[in-house]
Amino acid sequence: MSEKEQKSFFETVPGIITAVGGLVTAIGSLLISLNTVGLLGNNEPAVKPSPESVVKPPPEPVVKPPVKAQKLDDLADRIFYERHPELRGRKILPGETALAQEWNRIRWCEAIVDYTFYERHPELRDRKILPGEKDLAREWLDIKKTINSCR
Repeated sequence: MSEKEQKSFFETVPGIITAVGGLVTAIGSLLISLNTVGLLGNNEPAVKPSPESVVKPPPEPVVKPPVKAQKLDDLADRIFYERHPELRGRKILPGETALAQEWNRIRWCEAIVDYTFYERHPELRDRKILPGEKDLAREWLDIKKTINSCR
């Protein structure tokens, strides 16, 4: 064949098949895009579900803080108000950030340590470790070392 007799790629059978495939792909993509944005077709389902077949979510349960969390909050309050007896009987106000931070440090460290310690020693509830009780004080400090939020 001479140069003048050579056909373009799109004049050959493979070229025509490629062009038609590209055109079909482009049209299909356009139709899918138009349908997705709601510009094409009916947006209602072909079969409407009956009210009985619609699954309703269960009602929201009333969430109460776990008992342990409440006990930790109570312990933190006790420790905090022992340190600040002048604040007893009132809440920490929004502008008192230093006091709120102190309460949080107590809650996430000392209250957890106390809770753990008094779970091990229920006979000691409602009393502090006495100065002569070195083993108990050492145990309390050992528990504190295991609490990540105390570090």
